Order: sequence, then structure tokens, then C-alpha cells
Amino acid sequence: MDQSHDNKDKAQLDTAEFVQLLTVNQRKIYSYILKMVVNYNDADDIMQETTAVMWKKIGSFERGSNFLGWAVRIAHYNILAFRKSNRCLILDDELLDQLCVQVEESSGHHEQNLLWLRECLAGVKHADLELIKERYMIGRTVKEMARLSSKAPQSLYRSLGRIHDLLVRCIRHKRVADNNL
Repeated sequence: MDQSHDNKDKAQLDTAEFVQLLTVNQRKIYSYILKMVVNYNDADDIMQETTAVMWKKIGSFERGSNFLGWAVRIAHYNILAFRKSNRCLILDDELLDQLCVQVEESSGHHEQNLLWLRECLAGVKHADLELIKERYMIGRTVKEMARLSSKAPQSLYRSLGRIHDLLVRCIRHKRVADNNL
């Protein structure tokens, strides 16, 4: 009887620790999800599912390990499942994997990068912004975009690459400027 009471106390302690870690990291997890989907409603649904899976897998989390990395990995799989069912993601699977690894390695920087990206997007030409929206928000393939616009796919790939480079340079510039303050 004593042993079952100890196990019950331990389970409650684990739950309390889990709730504390989730509370501390929930905004970062949600921010990561929001970067990957088109709208807040989808992000809310994925966050709910991610939290439910985390609760189910609470026993697989090792105390003292990277909680945010563990949570983002679960969110990553939920985003992939969402993508398969809805085809509404901003990013493709490969880029999603890269971002997931980056978040695991550096928890905290992604929110600032997202703010800088939004600032940089505000300075993008209207035509370039339309390309970005069509490719990443609507989720059209470059082949579909080429067919609809009567442009060569290579031309669209070059344009998207140019826009990507422009945004990366803008974010790097903002990062340097921010670090010099």
C-alpha cells in the first residue's frame, strides 16, 4: 500500500512538472506551429493535438532533457499529418525538418526571426509577395504556378530563389543591427 501511494505521488509530481514545462514553453511551441501553417485556426488545432499527444506520451519524456525540443518534434509530426490531410502549409517537408532541428538546437531565437521575417516581407514588392502567397500559402507547386501564369518553371524557381535570398539578407541585416544595439 505504501508503494502504490509513493507511485501515485510520483505520478502527480510528474504531472505538475509537465504542466509547468508546458506552460513555460507553450508560446514557443505555438509560435513554431504558426510559422508552418496559414492561419491561426489551423495552428490552434495543431497545438491542441500536439498537447494531447504530449499528455499521452508524458512517460517518454526524460526529466532534465530538452522539453522544447521534445515538444517541437511532436508538433512537427502533427504538422506533417495536417499537411497530408489539408495541403495548407507554408513550408515543404524538407524545410520543415530543417526548422524543427534549428528550434531544437536554439530555443528562443525563432520568435525573433519570425518577427524579422514579417518586417522583411512588408518591404517585398507586390508581385513578389503574390508569388510567395501562391507558392507557400495556397500551396501550389511551381509547375501549377507555371501553368496558370504561362511562365516557365525555371523562371519561377529563379524568382522564388531571388526572393528567398532577399529575405535571408534582410533578416541577417536586422539580426546584426539588433545585436549592435
